[in-house]
Amino acid sequence: MAKDPREYGYEGEMAMSQLKAILMHAKQLHDMMEPDTDLPEWVQSKITLAYDYIQTAADYMSTEMTEEAPANVTAGVAKVDPLLGKKRVLKRFKAM
Repeated sequence: MAKDPREYGYEGEMAMSQLKAILMHAKQLHDMMEPDTDLPEWVQSKITLAYDYIQTAADYMSTEMTEEAPANVTAGVAKVDPLLGKKRVLKRFKAM
């Protein structure tokens, strides 16, 4: 059975949409707080987990974009990293 070509390859689009929403909600939370704001423990925990997950994903992707591409990866679009100001080639994984 052939794979639907629309089923794969749009993860970047979805991730970008989710990251945009994360930025919006993070700003919303940030603007609601002061340095002395007392938060429920469950809210503190959610923020800590979100931070850890985003940091881990960013570290992984940063490493993936700077290492030599393995055999199952093709070069993608060159983009300027907004944090580092360096041009990077985003790699795309080939379906196996």
